[in-house]
Amino acid sequence: MLSGASETGTASADHDQTPSGIEYKQTNKNSPLASPRFATFTVGNHQYTVKVGDLLTVDYLGDGHHNSDSGDNKPEALSFDTVQMLGVEDGTVHVGQPYVPGASVRAEVATATRAPKILVFKKKRRKKYRRLRGHKQPLSKIVVTEIQYHA
Repeated sequence: MLSGASETGTASADHDQTPSGIEYKQTNKNSPLASPRFATFTVGNHQYTVKVGDLLTVDYLGDGHHNSDSGDNKPEALSFDTVQMLGVEDGTVHVGQPYVPGASVRAEVATATRAPKILVFKKKRRKKYRRLRGHKQPLSKIVVTEIQYHA
C-alpha cells in the first residue's frame, strides 16, 4: 500500500477536484441565480467595475466627519442598487437599461481619508496680487463584500 493513498479522499457529489488537488463547487450553469463574478455600478457620478473583495477609493460617503478616529470601529454597511452591468459565472452579461433589476453591490466603509493636497495659485502680474490656496478632497475607501443578483 502506498503511503499517500490514505491521505487522498474522494470528492463529494457537488464538488470536483482538479489535478492539483484544489476543490471547487459546481454551480448549475442554467440557473438564473448563478453567483455574479463582476458588476459595474455608479457611485457619485463615477462608474466602477468591481468583484468581491475589491478596495475602491470613492468620493466621501459619510455624514460630514472626515476623521476616521471617531471612536466606534464598526464598519458602515452600504448597498448600491445602481448596477449598470453584471457578469455571471456562466459567462452571460446582463446590461441594464439603465440599471439591472434585482442586482445590488454591498460594501463596507474601510476608512475615511483625504486625497493629496492640490495647490491653487492665482496671480495678476504687475499688481502685487498672489493667492495660494490648498485643497484636500475627502474620500472614502470601501471594500466590496457581496454582489447580489435576484432575477
